Amino acid sequence: SLRQEQRSLLDLSGEGPFDYINSVGVLHHLDQPEAGLHALSGLLAPHGLLHLFLYADAGRWEIHRAQQALTLLGVGTGAEGLRLGRDLFETLPETNRLARHHRERWAIDCAADANFADMYLHPQETSYNLERLFQFIETAGLHFAGFSNPEVWDPARLLQGELLERAHGLSPRQQWNLVEQLDPDISHFEFFLSAETITPPVLSDDDLGRAHGVRQPCLWGE
Repeated sequence: SLRQEQRSLLDLSGEGPFDYINSVGVLHHLDQPEAGLHALSGLLAPHGLLHLFLYADAGRWEIHRAQQALTLLGVGTGAEGLRLGRDLFETLPETNRLARHHRERWAIDCAADANFADMYLHPQETSYNLERLFQFIETAGLHFAGFSNPEVWDPARLLQGELLERAHGLSPRQQWNLVEQLDPDISHFEFFLSAETITPPVLSDDDLGRAHGVRQPCLWGE
């Protein structure tokens, strides 16, 4: 069964435990993201997974400056803020980095007023780099279980030859740090956390040969 409710993330007493929690675009808009993470961790079943989506510093460099400029100008978050915010990108010189970044990267995503407001007019936003991200995770005593977009964090996406060989000699954490330094367009982190440490299974060729697909019953209304 499905139950939809509009409630505070910080007041979910009586709920859970859940095998899977998906939190996208929420914690980084709280005054205290740590309190939100603690609330979610308390709802997680011992063998459950928590999926999070949080903003990354580097890919939001231009966004942060536009946000700060609009705050300094006192445009607000309502209809006037939308009008003046859009006017800002029309007014800035065409070669301006903030205007160019918006035009080339985010203009289509921000076509809807709600999306533009969420990106540039939101009154509260926290972003992270990898170091602060893992410190944030540790505040709740949770374990990092992997990225949900692992291809983004693969050095092979950016390097080749001897440089890639050197990258593969690094620990996973160092490889991720390398990718973070080499790709300043990464605008968010999406990843899984677990209450208990997850040890990836080691599968033999025989194990893989015996694997087979299972039809999800809900696809057929069963």
